[in-house]
Amino acid sequence: FPSHDKKVTGLDENNFDAWLSLAFCEYEVGNEQSAYDALKTAIRLNPSDLGMWIDWAQTLQAEGKTENARDMVQEAITLNPEYPELFYLFAGLSFNLGRSKEGMVYLENALLMDISKFPFMFEQFPDLKKDSSILALIQQYQRK
Repeated sequence: FPSHDKKVTGLDENNFDAWLSLAFCEYEVGNEQSAYDALKTAIRLNPSDLGMWIDWAQTLQAEGKTENARDMVQEAITLNPEYPELFYLFAGLSFNLGRSKEGMVYLENALLMDISKFPFMFEQFPDLKKDSSILALIQQYQRK
């Protein structure tokens, strides 16, 4: 099979949406390397697209690739340190991997950035609503 470069796909090399769509399509059919190559292009074109990072992390997590999702969100934070949603997402992924200390650090940073967005973490990780240490930290910041 020919490689999925811009000549084969007919993609405009600067079309973020097309590269992102190609990445998800390739991933769906099991062509992970092609998917990641297309995703790298999409990231290069629009690294600040919050939805891309969230959607991709959710896709990886749904497949049980939580460590990969966490690595991807770490890259997203490096490129976009202004998005509290990424910190909440990283915290939730860390908690799911049993890395509670790291999760608490990222949760605290997220709360300092924008406490109003903490429900986002519970939307992504509903089980965390049962964690008393997480709830206590959130309550501590709500009182400030």
